[in-house]
Amino acid sequence: LDRVSEQFPDRIVTKGLSDHESLTPTPAPLLVTPLYAASARWVSELAAILGRDEDAARYRQLAEAVREAYLDKFLDRATGKVGPGTQASQSFALYLGLVPPEQRAAALEVLANDIRGPREGHLSTGIFGTKFMLDVLSRAGQAELAATIVNQKTFPGWGYMLANGATTLWEHWKGSDNTYSHNHPMFGSVSQWFYQWLGGIQPAPDAVGFDRMILRPQCVPNLDWVRCRYRSVRGDIVSNWRREGGRLTMEIEIPVNATARVYVPLRGGGAEGIEESGRPAAQSPGVDFIGVEGDAAVYRVGP
Repeated sequence: LDRVSEQFPDRIVTKGLSDHESLTPTPAPLLVTPLYAASARWVSELAAILGRDEDAARYRQLAEAVREAYLDKFLDRATGKVGPGTQASQSFALYLGLVPPEQRAAALEVLANDIRGPREGHLSTGIFGTKFMLDVLSRAGQAELAATIVNQKTFPGWGYMLANGATTLWEHWKGSDNTYSHNHPMFGSVSQWFYQWLGGIQPAPDAVGFDRMILRPQCVPNLDWVRCRYRSVRGDIVSNWRREGGRLTMEIEIPVNATARVYVPLRGGGAEGIEESGRPAAQSPGVDFIGVEGDAAVYRVGP
């Protein structure tokens, strides 16, 4: 990290692999610089955990300096467009936390418009941008749009691979006869999206070994059920759900010595109709009603 800092004193990294196998060219500085800023932030956090306060402050300052240089050079604050406004450039900036809060909605709209408009519901991202984009959309309440991308059967996408005989993931969205690998997990981030957003199993930001978790399933249209189990160091975490006759049923398991923040999707209105084991959820032992966030009722649930 110090070597990169010495090589690029203006804080903009000009060299790097960029968003490998992206279908829309995006200059490397737009994608590698956010990773530089994030790396400095993570090193600062690690230094703080180790009690190395001077290092923590130094790398925190570096992260902020890189962020400011990046925003000054690439962000159109009036429109939320980052550089050329590709799916990759928007997703990198949003996922890695470089876009200021007041511009996030506009930057997200640039991303969503590119997906819905010229791409007709398809992705154009590479190895990193794909992972970042699915998470950014879902975290912002647009899991349905993420699901549209994942469900595409035409080029580019996972459905296109399947339709063309793939039994393992390809290295490139297009595939090839002899240049690219046909057994290459680099686009496997969609599996992470299945677990973290369809099943909704996520570690809490301050979790240690999954002692605190978030269960936040996204019940996207055209999907009637999900069965999802993650084997954590503390035991199995389960987040299953199904829709039947207008009723949503969730089945969850939380390991001993762990707690979960559970998001129950709402169809308008409040949380009065939510039950746990046949009784109002807020009256159930081990279940504490926190409140309503967006379109979900939120509960704190014990083992």
